[in-house]
Amino acid sequence: AQAVSGVARVRFTGATDAASLCAAITELRRAARHLDASVVVEAAPPDVKRVVDVWGLRSDGATLELMRALRRSFDPRQILNPGRFVGEAA
Repeated sequence: AQAVSGVARVRFTGATDAASLCAAITELRRAARHLDASVVVEAAPPDVKRVVDVWGLRSDGATLELMRALRRSFDPRQILNPGRFVGEAA
């Protein structure tokens, strides 16, 4: 963790099955909400990414729309990672 930036990195070790990792991410997000923080999954196996929203924004429409608007401003033709960033269509 870096106190100055408020960024903490978490790496899960031990159980590596998708169900256990998804449960751990869900629990971490639940704890983060109490601190008004968010959890972004930077790296995970494909089985986890199919289940867990890596951005953690599914229930936050306002934040997701803000990110999409920024994307449209900086990448109007969606040439950077088409179909991957904040749920834009490919």
